[in-house]
Amino acid sequence: MINLDSRLLDLLSGEELGLFVHILKRVGKDNKAWPGKDLLQKETRYGREKLSKTIKALIDKNIISRTQENKGKSFGKIVYTIETELAGVYISAKSQSLQDTQRDTETRDTETRDTETRTRSINQSLSINQSKAKIKLHSSDLVGQSTHTLKRTKSKLTKTKLPKTPPKQTKKEKASKYIPYATDLKEIVQSTKNINISGQQLINWADSIRLLHEYDKVSIDRINTAINWYQKHIGEDYVPDVQSGKSFREKFTKLEAAIQRQKRPPKNGNTQTWGSRIGTDKKLDFSKVKYKQFDAKKREYINN
Repeated sequence: MINLDSRLLDLLSGEELGLFVHILKRVGKDNKAWPGKDLLQKETRYGREKLSKTIKALIDKNIISRTQENKGKSFGKIVYTIETELAGVYISAKSQSLQDTQRDTETRDTETRDTETRTRSINQSLSINQSKAKIKLHSSDLVGQSTHTLKRTKSKLTKTKLPKTPPKQTKKEKASKYIPYATDLKEIVQSTKNINISGQQLINWADSIRLLHEYDKVSIDRINTAINWYQKHIGEDYVPDVQSGKSFREKFTKLEAAIQRQKRPPKNGNTQTWGSRIGTDKKLDFSKVKYKQFDAKKREYINN
C-alpha cells in the first residue's frame, strides 16, 4: 500500500507525481526500485526526452536519487532510491516475498545476460584469432609459392639468351653517311665567304641534311640537285643565301622554287631584246626615262 503526504501535491507537478508513483509502487523494504526506462515509458506513456527531464526534476527536488550498479568492467541496472519522507510503502510479508522473488529473478536474468554477453565476446575473439591464424598460414604458403615461382622464372631467364640491345648511336655515327653532302656545301660556302668551318660544325651540317632526308622525307636526288644548282648560281638575284647545313634545310623549299623559276621560259615566249628587234646590238637603257618621254627617246635613238 502506498502512503502519500498531501504536501507532495503542492511540491510536484502532475507529470512528476505520476512518474514518482510508478517508481514508488515497485519499492521494497530498502526503499529502492530498478524499473527500466522502457517499462516506465510504457506505463507513463512519456517520450524518452520527457521521461529524462521528469526524472531529473525528481532528483533535483530530492524526491529520489539514481545510481547505477557496477559489475567489474560492465555497468549493471539503474537503481532508484526514495529520499523523501513524504511518501512510504506498506509491504506485507507475502508482498515482500514476492518482491524478493522478483528481485532475485531479475538479478539472475541480468547475470545470465552478462554471462551470455561475455561468452559471445570470448567466442568472437577466438573466431577472430583462428581467422588470423588461417590468413597467416595461407599468406606464408602464397609467399613460399611466389618465391619458388620467381626462382624458376629467374632460372629460365638465365638459361635463355636474350638478344642484345644495340648501343645508341651518336650524332656523328648517325650523320656519317651525309658527310659528303655537307662537305660539298662547305666548299660552296667557303668559295664566296672567307670563314672557317670546324669538324664539329661539319658534323652538325651533316646531321641537318640527315634530318632533311629522314624526317622531312626529301630524297637524296633532290638534295644533290639543289647543292649542284646552288654551286652554279650562288650570289645571284633571288637565290636564297645558304650559310650552313641548318639554313640549307630551312631554305630548301625556296631553293627548289628558284630552280623552277630558272627553268621556266619568259611569258611572251620571245627572248629577243628590244634592240635586236630594231636591228641594233646597242644596249638600250630607258630605266631613267619617264613614261611620257619614252616614244620620243625611241625615235631619237633610231634616227641616230
